[in-house]
Amino acid sequence: MKTVTFFITQIGRQVRFLLAVLSMVCLGSFAAQGQVVIDEGFETQCGNPPFAFFEGCFPNWISTHGSPDNESNFPGVTAAAGQRYMHGYVKHYYGCSSGPSLTTRGEGVALNFSFQAGVTYRLRYAHQARRSAGTYTGRWTLTNGLPNQNGLFCSPAEVVPAVPPGSQVVGSASLSPNWVFYTHDFTPNANFQQLWFRATLIHPTINAEENGDYFLDAVSIEIICNPYAGVAAFNFEDAAGNHKDRFCYGEDVYIDGSASAGEDRYYIDLWRRPIGSPNNFNWVSGLGWTVNQQVGVINLSDAFANIGYYFQPGYEYRVKLAIANPPFCIPWTEVTHEFVLECCDGFFSADFGLRYDGQPGSPAYLQVHSFPTYSSLHVPVTHTWTVLASPNEYGGPYTLVNTMTTTGAGPYTVLNDVQEGIYYTVIHTVETACGKVCYGKQRYGVDGGMLLGEAVVGNRDADCELCGPIDCGLLGRICLAPIVSVRFDQELDSWVLSWDRVTGVDYFVVEINYGCEPGEPSQFVSVSTFKTQYVLGGGYDPHGYTCLTYRVGYRCPGEEYMVWSDWGLLTPHFTSEESDVSSAMRSENTEDTKLYPNPSKGDVNLLFSAPYTGQVQVMDVTGRVVMTQRIENQMQASFSVIELPDGVYWVLTQAGADRKVLKLVKN
Repeated sequence: MKTVTFFITQIGRQVRFLLAVLSMVCLGSFAAQGQVVIDEGFETQCGNPPFAFFEGCFPNWISTHGSPDNESNFPGVTAAAGQRYMHGYVKHYYGCSSGPSLTTRGEGVALNFSFQAGVTYRLRYAHQARRSAGTYTGRWTLTNGLPNQNGLFCSPAEVVPAVPPGSQVVGSASLSPNWVFYTHDFTPNANFQQLWFRATLIHPTINAEENGDYFLDAVSIEIICNPYAGVAAFNFEDAAGNHKDRFCYGEDVYIDGSASAGEDRYYIDLWRRPIGSPNNFNWVSGLGWTVNQQVGVINLSDAFANIGYYFQPGYEYRVKLAIANPPFCIPWTEVTHEFVLECCDGFFSADFGLRYDGQPGSPAYLQVHSFPTYSSLHVPVTHTWTVLASPNEYGGPYTLVNTMTTTGAGPYTVLNDVQEGIYYTVIHTVETACGKVCYGKQRYGVDGGMLLGEAVVGNRDADCELCGPIDCGLLGRICLAPIVSVRFDQELDSWVLSWDRVTGVDYFVVEINYGCEPGEPSQFVSVSTFKTQYVLGGGYDPHGYTCLTYRVGYRCPGEEYMVWSDWGLLTPHFTSEESDVSSAMRSENTEDTKLYPNPSKGDVNLLFSAPYTGQVQVMDVTGRVVMTQRIENQMQASFSVIELPDGVYWVLTQAGADRKVLKLVKN
């Protein structure tokens, strides 16, 4: 039986990449079962010369001397695919006068192609072999020998050489008078550039001659496993697609992995070390494998936030991207790149919109809006709103009237009751891992709400002390009026005033007016103290007064003016329903003012005997004002106590010198 054997020719040790193949391999090609890189049917388009391979009619193919050629009408042969086929000739001959006494001469063709070590190829072809006479056995071989050249009859150049050292047999075909289709899978053990199709014919005895022909058709080569076809590649970029490797804290970090190739899955993990550190990177988190997907563009900030890891400033991060494609033999292929995340000056802003709004005849309010939330940080950003009141347009003394913290986008009302004649400064503090930034704006309380909206008078925002971007440390140095609380101390059997200590202040001044209203013609006491509390006296009320008012102040460090708390009212005798109060206060209603329902669970109504203009205040038993309402020429006023704790309260109405106190029970 005759066989044909195929060999690959090694031409060097250097790594040769399949540039022609890779140019055809795109991401979509891996959706098919392999990539066909050679498909040859021998249908020449160059006029069919008698020596088609030698004449170059088949690009990337070479041949031995003169022939073989491509045929369409060899006796007894029809094409296996298409209309034409390759025809080669082989002869065992003993009569060569200038050569060995026993020779095998033949013709062959070779495919010039860069076969890469480690890549698995699939060779398919149709083969037929014929001999003239005799009972010889033969073998067709594919060698890596150099092609023979034209020369003298029976010259050594026509002798089929032995398989050169380093060649690799990749398959064989048997002698058959009919077309037989073959498939051979092979993996080169080195880099080769030629695949030879060349036959041999061996006669079993000497002094004999045998001729034969062989035919090839439908030759194809398919890559079925290319471990080098996978490419892991990416670069960092910002949300606008700009390539960069230094990011400000607060920016989203993207990777663009579109240059990766061959993957059907990818893996990402994250390492970090302090900026400038010579130490190794430490692993911090990983996204694991994403299967059945190519890399593309990924928002890393979002992806890691979704698994609970948030980028922090002051670190150099290393991102590892690995790709694979097990169905096509592409193993783990990785690449790493680093980026820096730092605090950038001016990146964060606390600017905001401030509206002074309300309805005519109702208390105006301050509302903040249109400020950045920095959602790209993926962690709640603390927004602190500080509302200061001052009688002066461009500076203090300031009274802290409200502080609130928010985390959303707003808008938020930061003050519900804007008083006329007062300058209100709202300071917005944004706190992140890069520190704090502060911004202030000012509005003026105008009677009747004449300046509602975003408007400011003149250039006040530019000139005021705390407007625009400000040093957040300035907040800790503002002279704020003390916040004074009052409690009854059982051990001392006395009422005690207390307040917070102020940095840089050595002493405080306590002013007490033994009367129900500041400035009443009654006994007035002014006391200096180094402490942050003041005891009003055992048993209280040595002077026989029903009420007292109080305030605490200090001299602002470095300034000449005093900073005072609001006046507080203490009515110690009204702490229970059994208190010994005056007849006017003991009644639920006065002669010309009625309070109902009383007790009340929610809404309360005040009914006046005549149109009333003045102020209504609700105080708890310590004299702390919990509600204030302005009445303009009304016969009736309403308010709600539904959010107040159950207990006894006092409702004070005052119009000029006319002042009344009514008891209210909430239950």
